[in-house]
Amino acid sequence: MPVGFLFITLSTTWLTRSLQFMKAQEIIDRLTDRFPRVMRDTVPASDTYSVFDFSNETYLIEVKSRRKRYNPWMIERKKVKSNISIARERDKHFLYVTECEGIAYVWNISRMIHQAYNFKWATRRMPATTDFNRTQWVNKEVGFIRQKDSRAVNLMD
Repeated sequence: MPVGFLFITLSTTWLTRSLQFMKAQEIIDRLTDRFPRVMRDTVPASDTYSVFDFSNETYLIEVKSRRKRYNPWMIERKKVKSNISIARERDKHFLYVTECEGIAYVWNISRMIHQAYNFKWATRRMPATTDFNRTQWVNKEVGFIRQKDSRAVNLMD
């Protein structure tokens, strides 16, 4: 096999994988493989419309998968407020997980708030949802979380 063909095949495989979204359950499964004690007994939220995606004895977890890497990443203030409120009621921490190209960036939002993290809240005009055709735009209050303040976990190993 010519060397150029191998390179193209490997590049195409990487590109195809990097453009796909990982499903939230797959992200959680891979985090559980890497951190079995911390992620033990993580289950999906029982309500489809829950403000968080997963929980366990210690954490409420919101999971996102993105095609594009950002720095800083954005987080909706509404999500932070509602998840922090529930986390405090249940004596848990709120984790925000964003996966991109097989790397999970994990922020402990509860700890960041406790340490007076500056989210630099701002109002931005954004699509109402990330899933549909983006025809409706709304104002959203968002904060910014730096990649260096996360724990980066390679999910592809």
